[in-house]
Amino acid sequence: MTDLAANMYEPNIPNSKLPDYMCVPGLPEHFVLLADTVLIVENTALPVHSQILAISSPVFCDYFVTALTSRKNRKSKVTVPLVTDSLGTVCIALKYLYDRLASRKRPETLGESLDEAEAVLGFAHKYDMKNILEECEPYLVQAVTAGTTELDVSETAVRWLALAEGCGLGTLLAHIELHIIKFSDSKF
Repeated sequence: MTDLAANMYEPNIPNSKLPDYMCVPGLPEHFVLLADTVLIVENTALPVHSQILAISSPVFCDYFVTALTSRKNRKSKVTVPLVTDSLGTVCIALKYLYDRLASRKRPETLGESLDEAEAVLGFAHKYDMKNILEECEPYLVQAVTAGTTELDVSETAVRWLALAEGCGLGTLLAHIELHIIKFSDSKF
């Protein structure tokens, strides 16, 4: 299901500036210094806080427990290579998680950007973040029902359908299908 591998690697992480995904109002600049884990995505080191990932994902939680209990040097950061994920997707998903932590990111904004919704929900589905999927689905249904999404374009509609089906969001899938049927009927 995932590509988590138990590698221990100590990349050089600049500590002077918060990564973009941690740039959340209310988080101090030195927050990055508290990062105890590094995600490696496309040869890029992304400092993260294991507790933020672990509380959201049983996949990450299991990985961190295993890594921490099997390591000899507990002072080094745990490194998690995400081999099949893209850097852009991981950064968008991390931005959502960190904004969510600071209560700044509201799931209803995911309906405004299909790219962001695909990144966050795809990441959440892959790493079994059921709470994120469950909190986002009603807002995406509302966006589809209100017509704030671009479902009238066939390629976009197919992407929304694939997202809902791939993430197991049955209610969203039904609303998208209904919206497409209504749109198709109005053209004839």
